[in-house]
Amino acid sequence: MTRNTLDVYSDGNSVYAISKMQDIYGRIGSAFQIILLVISFTFFSFIAKIYSQAIFIVIALILGGTLISIAFLKSFLWGLWGKESLIITKHAISYQYGYGIFKSKVKTIPFDGLGSGIRHSHRNLYSASGYYFIFYNHPQKERIPETLYCTRIPLGIENLRRLDEEIHAIFPGDKSSGVNVFRGFSLN
Repeated sequence: MTRNTLDVYSDGNSVYAISKMQDIYGRIGSAFQIILLVISFTFFSFIAKIYSQAIFIVIALILGGTLISIAFLKSFLWGLWGKESLIITKHAISYQYGYGIFKSKVKTIPFDGLGSGIRHSHRNLYSASGYYFIFYNHPQKERIPETLYCTRIPLGIENLRRLDEEIHAIFPGDKSSGVNVFRGFSLN
């Protein structure tokens, strides 16, 4: 079971969801990355002492190791302080990722007709077993749904059902046909 949290609230026109990474698996993955970086820098230092003639090659390797550590930084911060913010309106989905120290830009995805689904994921090095919420676009001209967005933080099924209920509340349905505009979708 995942310990990640989800805060959901609505103002009647939009649904706001903030999920936070609090699993031990993300922290273990971050610690594993730190250990790999320490080992690589220790190895580069050891090589520099043995082969003093090839100091320029070692400097290049250390600079390469620094660039690799910068690439790990985003994943490391996500494992410790990852935060995903969603805003769902009747016409678009906006999302932003927070990494503790910095945030990504807000991205907005418009849609014609919104549908949802839930995907189960098993535990791996960076996350616990949990469920992800998937948003689908149902284009008016085509009958094949396309994936718009999938949440990045694994959550418990009860949290995703609460999010699903809040989203259903802002899509009252078509009065003439009696059909809800928000559609569920199954991958089976």
